[in-house]
Amino acid sequence: MAYTLTGEKCGTVRLDPKTTGVVVTESVQRSSKVTSNPVEQGANITDHVVADPIKFTISGIFIGGDDQAAVLRRMWQEKDLLEYVGKNRISSCVITNYKADSKADNKDGEAFTLQMQVVNIASSEYVATGAQLMSTQDKATGGGGGISKSSSSSQTKSTSSGGTKSTVNSAISSSAYAKYVNSYNGKSKSSGPSTRKTSAYSAA
Repeated sequence: MAYTLTGEKCGTVRLDPKTTGVVVTESVQRSSKVTSNPVEQGANITDHVVADPIKFTISGIFIGGDDQAAVLRRMWQEKDLLEYVGKNRISSCVITNYKADSKADNKDGEAFTLQMQVVNIASSEYVATGAQLMSTQDKATGGGGGISKSSSSSQTKSTSSGGTKSTVNSAISSSAYAKYVNSYNGKSKSSGPSTRKTSAYSAA
């Protein structure tokens, strides 16, 4: 059985017992964090338990030269995103610890231990190729912004503020509106009372 560790940047490490080496052990660690605070009776317990990223450890032996070991070291150095296929299959993981041991009975190779951790990949939002942004459509006037004149006529033009304006309704004549305004111009303004209605109080 061959074991492979494939990276997005560094290629593939292939362990074959007859030529390049073998994986001796595979260990998968799955753990969770649970709140230490009291949980209300009847509450959903899953709201208080958080799963940790899966951790994965493999140990093995390289034989027949340093080629495969060199690729493995480069995967660690470049923080490559890896997929391991053996008895277990683990995707989207990175090497967090790499240990190498050289022994006299394996002068052309080395024993190794890898600790890896699965990385949760979140997809990002994107704009589909060829889609027009609304800001481009709003600015389109007479073929600008990469829109043809034929299509720009169907687009909504960008709005503009004209400020506060007083207008006369077309149903009301100008003379009637002027008479309405003048009816307020002749009214006198009150300046308020000139004296106090009650006498002032003195503490002296």
